[in-house]
Amino acid sequence: AEQKLQQPTASPRRDVSRARTMALSAPRALARLVHRRLGPWIAVFVLIQALSGAAIVFRDDLAAIFAPAARGQALGVEAIALRARHLDLGHLTRLDLPQVPGGIYVASFRTAHGATHFAVLAADGETISSGPRWRYPLRAIAAFHHDWLLGTAGARALALLGLGAIFIMACGLLAWWPGARRVRKVLSSRPKTNATAAAYWLHTAAAALTLPLTFVALV
Repeated sequence: AEQKLQQPTASPRRDVSRARTMALSAPRALARLVHRRLGPWIAVFVLIQALSGAAIVFRDDLAAIFAPAARGQALGVEAIALRARHLDLGHLTRLDLPQVPGGIYVASFRTAHGATHFAVLAADGETISSGPRWRYPLRAIAAFHHDWLLGTAGARALALLGLGAIFIMACGLLAWWPGARRVRKVLSSRPKTNATAAAYWLHTAAAALTLPLTFVALV
């Protein structure tokens, strides 16, 4: 008796899934390569911007290290601005107000030659320091954060690096993305035996959870 061999029939749904996997494998491999090669360099840029940005956010707390507390009665903003104009450092272009009561004021000046000078004033109007940005380290850090002390060219370079960081993040997300239905499961299943796998999980989980905040910060 002849036995007919029955070949298993392929499922259309399985064929579509396999085709999608093959179509995504090449872009994912390229995204993973780009993310691994360029990611460490972009991470250095992000770290520098994060640290200098933190110095700006907590400038009043850090100012206690560089500036003494006011000894006299605190003055109003108009009186502080008048004192700053009398320093003869140039045209007063900006006056940064303290974030905490009794904090310091930082006045920005533009000289006749186009240079930028700063003056740090206590809440009682006393001049703590004045001159180029290097006389006040926190102001130098703020200037470095905004344009790397290179003016317009530095600001444009920072913008391009920010776009590059977003691109690297997108490559990492594409290389890692497990599918909408498996995201929660992948993020909650932490490896416990392999240290390398645990480190990779920590990297991907932290990146995925902080991706929206990082994107807003870079933009």
